[in-house]
Amino acid sequence: MRLLIFISIVFTGLTIHAQNTGLYGRRVSLDLSFTGNIPIINRLSGPMYKSRSGDLIQTMDNLDYGIRTGASYALSNNFALGFEFDVEFMNIIAPKYINTFNSSTEFTETTIRHEALSTNTFVFMPRIEFTSNNGLLPIGLSHQIGLGFTRTKVIEKDYDYLIFTNSQSPDFANFQEDFYDYTNKAFKGIVLMYTLNVRTPINKFMMITYGIRYNFNYSMGAQTLSNDSFYFSSSEAYLQSRRRRLFSIISLNLGMSFAL
Repeated sequence: MRLLIFISIVFTGLTIHAQNTGLYGRRVSLDLSFTGNIPIINRLSGPMYKSRSGDLIQTMDNLDYGIRTGASYALSNNFALGFEFDVEFMNIIAPKYINTFNSSTEFTETTIRHEALSTNTFVFMPRIEFTSNNGLLPIGLSHQIGLGFTRTKVIEKDYDYLIFTNSQSPDFANFQEDFYDYTNKAFKGIVLMYTLNVRTPINKFMMITYGIRYNFNYSMGAQTLSNDSFYFSSSEAYLQSRRRRLFSIISLNLGMSFAL
């Protein structure tokens, strides 16, 4: 009899514990957030140009932004496994010179003012999430750690530009307005992140999520494929992209989370 009572108490305790895990027993959470960051030494990279009403205006472009999506499963009240997929947008400085050859095959370095190049970066990252012993994932304050892979690509579009030419420069009348070879492969990299995140429930399945993230971005190397002298070098774009991401250390996010 005593054994039966003991087994009943243990079983009841386990059942209550299982029901308490998650938000009203929901262990799966889906996150959708908007994120933004200011590169900490952006001014050291120099100014870039943006198109405004047909004119190229010098700007520092102090904000990068993106969309962050994620899913996690609470294995216990204070530990969860998850995965996230992010899309991040940033602008990089376009080269100030292009290397050309005139009709006499003489090398010419031509000065150019070109609109900043737009890029997007796809982030694929598994992560772990944990909280204190008194935590109740997915709600409340939690810590997230992840190691992921990135792919950065220059976006193809009609950029504004101004060429400072002279009589010795090549004929630009038939010039193709493609300063960059968009067939180049994406720049690959890795990212290590730590996030201090908060999810605040507003009903039985919806939560507001917000937090601060620390990133360490490392680019693995450029892949220069284009030999066209009119194109910007992909290694130049790689270096600008690498610098921009390397110093985008701190970002903030705000969004919604849904418990399933």
